[in-house]
Amino acid sequence: MLKKIYKIFFACFLACLITSLSLLCLHIYFGDKTSDISAKFFPPQSEFLTPEKSEFSIAVVSDTGAEDIVLETIIDHITSTKPKYDFILHLGDFLTHRTNTGLQWLLYKIHPKLNGIPLYGTPGNHDITKNNKRNATPYKTVMGPSFYWFGYGHTLFIALDTSFETIDDAQLNWLDNTLKKIRPLFKHCVIFTHVPPFDTRPDIISNHALDKSASEKLEHILKNYNIDMMIFGHVHYYSHDKFAGIPIYTVPSSGQIIRDPHNKYGYAHIEFDKTGLKTVTPKYIDFHGTKRKYIEYTIARDIFHHKLRETISYIMIPGLIFFVLGIITFIITKIMTHKKLYN
Repeated sequence: MLKKIYKIFFACFLACLITSLSLLCLHIYFGDKTSDISAKFFPPQSEFLTPEKSEFSIAVVSDTGAEDIVLETIIDHITSTKPKYDFILHLGDFLTHRTNTGLQWLLYKIHPKLNGIPLYGTPGNHDITKNNKRNATPYKTVMGPSFYWFGYGHTLFIALDTSFETIDDAQLNWLDNTLKKIRPLFKHCVIFTHVPPFDTRPDIISNHALDKSASEKLEHILKNYNIDMMIFGHVHYYSHDKFAGIPIYTVPSSGQIIRDPHNKYGYAHIEFDKTGLKTVTPKYIDFHGTKRKYIEYTIARDIFHHKLRETISYIMIPGLIFFVLGIITFIITKIMTHKKLYN
């Protein structure tokens, strides 16, 4: 009887060991696939791109919330549009809960679908939040700086980091200095970020906006400069309004909960010409079915990345217990067999 028991214990230990080694191998496999992807999405910080270009168009997505299939469908729509978009802005909330490996996996999935169109991002509140704790380091590790500027043609683009639903004084000083020194080099200027200065939805009182102090400080700075437009995500709703005398727009959800009266996912189409901003148009898509590849999401993002250590420990701790019990019952079996031989 004891002989059967120690064999069962050893079999359980072996099963735990093989499972853990399999998880480790798959982790290495997925890690190799995604390790170099983030460099492809670093923004062109402080760069002057196509300085002579005065007419171009961009697509703006936001609040995808790790909904792979929705985002991939929107990107398919964007890449099939003619003429080709010059680049895509993502206004944050790439994920639902912060994890750098989850972000890497999402980028790995969408990169082949972009067909060479660059995508530049800015963080949202969900990109820096996990278990109600906020940390911007994972986002910056994968995506690079969270606030920056670059020039495209005659237009200056400025990304702000509003992921904490505020803007600290250091970033506001950077913005003021950037507008003072760099703004005169361009005919036009666009500011993009995640959280709007106020909730632009009609008849809605909510906290989907910057805190009052940050909004007032931002307004004080922007009044001193000629800004063509500002564009935001966060509210999952297309709208246009004014702030500090500047036209502002919010874009539809590209994956997270829909609050737009059109009840569809979408993105914003923006055109620029020699006079600056030409048109801003919401583009909605028909989407039906599963929003996420659940198997890939669970395996690639959770088990084989940020939860790998926890998963292996959950498997190997009982595995080691089985091993110890197997050794004990094996020794007891040998002792009892030895006694029987000499009795």
